Amino acid sequence: MDMLRLGKKGWVLIIMILIVSCGKEQRHKENSDNEMAQYLIELESEIYTRTKGEEDILSALNDSITNWKRNKLRGWYGDESKGEGKVDSLFAINKEKDKAIFVNLARDLTDGRLNALGYVYGVKIESKWYFFSGPTQFVSRKDLSKPTPFSELHQEALNKVFRGYLKKSPTDEWEINERFFSDLTSVAWYVTGWSEPQTQEDWDKIYLYHVNKKWKHKDTTAYSRTQ
Repeated sequence: MDMLRLGKKGWVLIIMILIVSCGKEQRHKENSDNEMAQYLIELESEIYTRTKGEEDILSALNDSITNWKRNKLRGWYGDESKGEGKVDSLFAINKEKDKAIFVNLARDLTDGRLNALGYVYGVKIESKWYFFSGPTQFVSRKDLSKPTPFSELHQEALNKVFRGYLKKSPTDEWEINERFFSDLTSVAWYVTGWSEPQTQEDWDKIYLYHVNKKWKHKDTTAYSRTQ
């Protein structure tokens, strides 16, 4: 009953409040979108500004993948008429330059509805880089009539994988977010029967276990080859 007795002025006030509130929410959304757009520009700038040594890490990974395919390791060897992939040139490396995260862009060449972003981790142990696979994110294809361009998958990786790589410093500057690499010290990597890792040496042993583990799983299927 109180709402019915508000009168014309009361309703006008309520409408004005709602309009102002909606305006603030819209401006907040626009500011957030603009900040994210600027962030993604900074992110690509940071990731693409690489030293020769950092670029050598990407080359080492691509050499490793070529070797994995040649040796028919499961997850890397497959039917090239149905799908193909390549490691994005964009990758993240930590401040100590001993951990890196890459993304393998995998696109479907059939009428499948999904492409994939496969995480690949790199760790530096005694001056040498080692690589092993991580989880996979699946992304829907927008057009089933043709393969998704790798440039589109690159944007998916930028938004879905690398967006946490940088953070604002206390001085409002972009800097590397070390927490972005926390996946590499999660319980997901623990080895059954092994003690919980306490030192970097313990973690290095775990990483090498996973590096060597993939060699036990080969795919003997006679897939069609494009090369």
